[in-house]
Amino acid sequence: MRFTRIYLTAATTVVLLVALGACQKKDEVAGPAETAGKQIDEAGAAANEKLREAGEKINQDAIELTRKAGEKMEQAGEKMKKAADKADD
Repeated sequence: MRFTRIYLTAATTVVLLVALGACQKKDEVAGPAETAGKQIDEAGAAANEKLREAGEKINQDAIELTRKAGEKMEQAGEKMKKAADKADD
């Protein structure tokens, strides 16, 4: 009986030591799927940032183009008014 108890205690201790030795912090070792997932996340974040920057550039260009078009329309309106005034004379 005493031998069985000692044997059981020793076996339990060995199992616990092996289990604790196998434990690692999640950040220390990443498997291939986790590494690939992190790379995909980083690539997605970079692509998102590039798309946001491109969207801002397109928006700025559209505002500038609209402003220039408005100026040209005003100039054309003034020329048409002058032409109409000349025609009335």
